[in-house]
Amino acid sequence: TISENHYSVHIIFGQSNAVGAGTDASELPFSPTDEQTKFYYYFKPIANSGGKIINLQSQKLDAEGSKMVFGPEVGLARSFYDEGINNIFIIKVARGATSMYEHWNPDNGTLYNSFIEEMDNALAQLEAEGYTYTINAFYVMQGEADTKTLESARAYKTNLRNFIRAVRQHFNKPRLSFVIGRINDPKADAWNRELVRLAQEYLSTNMRKVTLVDTDSFSLADKVHYDSPSQLLLGQMFADAVLSDMKRIYLR
Repeated sequence: TISENHYSVHIIFGQSNAVGAGTDASELPFSPTDEQTKFYYYFKPIANSGGKIINLQSQKLDAEGSKMVFGPEVGLARSFYDEGINNIFIIKVARGATSMYEHWNPDNGTLYNSFIEEMDNALAQLEAEGYTYTINAFYVMQGEADTKTLESARAYKTNLRNFIRAVRQHFNKPRLSFVIGRINDPKADAWNRELVRLAQEYLSTNMRKVTLVDTDSFSLADKVHYDSPSQLLLGQMFADAVLSDMKRIYLR
């Protein structure tokens, strides 16, 4: 068994559907395991966990007074606890309306370096608290913004592949599991959307340890954002995608 001082780290990344912009935290059923889950999040300078590790909880979408939301982290953590897998630390770095093309590209993306800094800060804090850890999986709910132009949609396959490689290289984990949530944006240009979806499918078939989860049946709160039940489901699907690996590591 794994030491009680050891944490399983899960990183959630993406746009507004990783944030949970379409949810309402008051609709979230209570679970006692949330306060046993460590959590760190960063959306923007006015919406984050204060650079500190907190318990899993709903998050403010924007500045003070904005609505409280939750994303896939809740269903993810609860699913692991339901299987008897404890000591979960979830790091979530996400921002609405951000693209691989402009923001997350490891070569010149305007947000890539700050994303790495936030992840490293979260892990350094976990170590400072006296814990060891393993990064077990990385979850991507992103790509809607890359449907905005034909150029960014065409580049998505290369850009997402480079992002996956860069993250694996940064953590020195060439086989780090990646789970991709398929985008489903009814507002997007149909051709550009299909290019991004095909890129996601291609990488899940042609890169090792990359899995695609299908969100097409999810209900929406508006024209693009998943509602509260769908966000819980997304987290459960993320967990299911890595569950056999997690059980092998933590329940043997």
